[in-house]
Amino acid sequence: MAAATDVEGIQSQGLGAICCCCRTIEFPDSQFIPGVSYYRVDVEDMSREPLDYFLQEATEFIHSHIVREQPVLVHCRAGVSRSASVVLAYLVACQRMSLADAFVLLRSRRCIVTPNLGFFEQLSIWEKEVSDGVSSVDCNKYNMWFGTPESERTALPDMRPD
Repeated sequence: MAAATDVEGIQSQGLGAICCCCRTIEFPDSQFIPGVSYYRVDVEDMSREPLDYFLQEATEFIHSHIVREQPVLVHCRAGVSRSASVVLAYLVACQRMSLADAFVLLRSRRCIVTPNLGFFEQLSIWEKEVSDGVSSVDCNKYNMWFGTPESERTALPDMRPD
């Protein structure tokens, strides 16, 4: 969230768009920076939240700026689940990556990326909707990896379907 309020940093990086993955109570519109385009994914970091409700518009918002070579900041509170899930959805829908490959790429860039179980399941369904109807992940394998204590968790789960 610090990056989302750093006016000088946003200007120096040429950011013209921010996808805010926080509830209004966490990050009020009054903190939005004038002159920057915003899209809000209004969900809490809870498995039962309807992230899928926002994925189409969020990915279109991000893509509309990326194709014009305008960088986009996607943020939430910690950059672990909500914003990571939206970036994964973008990579799957707009960059035509499999969810499994997108997850590997994102974790290689930000090792704390760990979408909550509900979001990951919604992403698996999203992948089926925007691709060939097949998911590249086994959500049960992801759930087992997610449930492993962090100190014992491998960097990447084996989540490919058998």
